[in-house]
Amino acid sequence: MAAAMSAEHYRQAAAELDAWEPKDPWGADFYTGLGIGEAAKILRARADELEGGAE
Repeated sequence: MAAAMSAEHYRQAAAELDAWEPKDPWGADFYTGLGIGEAAKILRARADELEGGAE
């Protein structure tokens, strides 16, 4: 069984998504509208839940 992710793991994953700048192979912006920012918000919300004792 896999170990449960801690709040810190969720925050690290959110930070990595925030820092990620996806590019196409030729260097131009390629990905748009993927909801990367929204995914980071969801990860941070889960971290907040874990820190608050919610499961």
